[in-house]
Amino acid sequence: MLEYHRANRLFKLLIAAVVSIFAGFQNSIAQQDGTEIDEAKLRSTYKNTVVNISASYTLANGEVKCELGTGFLISNGGYVITAKHLILGPGGQKPIDEPVIVGIVGENFIPVPNRREDDCQQVGDIRPLVIVQEAGSQDAVLLKFLSDRTYDYVRVCRETIVADGERIMMLGFPRGQGLSARGGRVENSDGPAGMWQTNLSLNDGNSGGPVFNHTGRLIGIVAADTRDANDLSWVVPFQHFSSLFQTAQAPLLDCETSSGNVSEANCDPVISTHQIEWVQNDHSEFSSKTRGFRKTIVAGDSRAILDFQWVPQSVNNASGPVMTVNPDKRTLEIATKLTSGPMFDRWRGWLNGVIIIREVPVECLNER
Repeated sequence: MLEYHRANRLFKLLIAAVVSIFAGFQNSIAQQDGTEIDEAKLRSTYKNTVVNISASYTLANGEVKCELGTGFLISNGGYVITAKHLILGPGGQKPIDEPVIVGIVGENFIPVPNRREDDCQQVGDIRPLVIVQEAGSQDAVLLKFLSDRTYDYVRVCRETIVADGERIMMLGFPRGQGLSARGGRVENSDGPAGMWQTNLSLNDGNSGGPVFNHTGRLIGIVAADTRDANDLSWVVPFQHFSSLFQTAQAPLLDCETSSGNVSEANCDPVISTHQIEWVQNDHSEFSSKTRGFRKTIVAGDSRAILDFQWVPQSVNNASGPVMTVNPDKRTLEIATKLTSGPMFDRWRGWLNGVIIIREVPVECLNER
């Protein structure tokens, strides 16, 4: 009888967990219909997908860094995206030891009174995280929880267009406090390294937090703010770290429109991203060896390529790439040559980057 009650209790807990995850799923996709939401709705929708992150490491000068930031879950397997500078050293300073990274989902770490600056031990329902992959030169990195739990996560549209002046919102744990949502606007979508300049008001702890548009779609990640200008902050657009979703095999939704509302004209461009990862690693000869790489990208059904942008992430011993849109505007050709060293000097050639393509229905080309 005792074993029966234990089994029954475990079954009820399992059912409760499944219901909770399904409810979170319903909440997470509710915003995709294009309805505008406010900061309070954003916080309640995504509360169980946002992670308070702590990273500790030692710099070359012996300084122990204790960094607090924010991240967000992108799959039920525990993959998390956050800002790279939180865990790999500020201002290009690389840690001399492996960072110790932990996270807590949906709430902040429990405050510890009279804590020393070099005391990085956190309290709460913490779980260890490991580094999986960096997003090239962008201020984003993929982490993973070392646990077999099932997580709620942010549902992400494959394509979302953001305009200058558009209202945006972010979630984060400012100064290690509870989860909060803040609003602002995109001031300039042509910032350094492809980042957006915004007027989001940021504090320590917001870095790595998810940024959403006015309908609650994920559009980017908080990178940093400038300490000498309180109203100047930076966001890394989703397209610049979308390769991390491929690594995590995280789902991307084919949402109906570019921003959430049905377009009567149906000529608004949609954006597709394509990761390029080519490596030349042939050292079979006594001299260096060059090999050509080529890929053809085809536009969607009944669509044409309006324009494209190449965003390099890492390049070594590569020529090009050369990219050409065919006259019919249906395909884009990308080609390069990579060179690797001889068998006694085994250096490699590689080309990593993302091609961002804007597509429109074929019949819309004549209207532009």
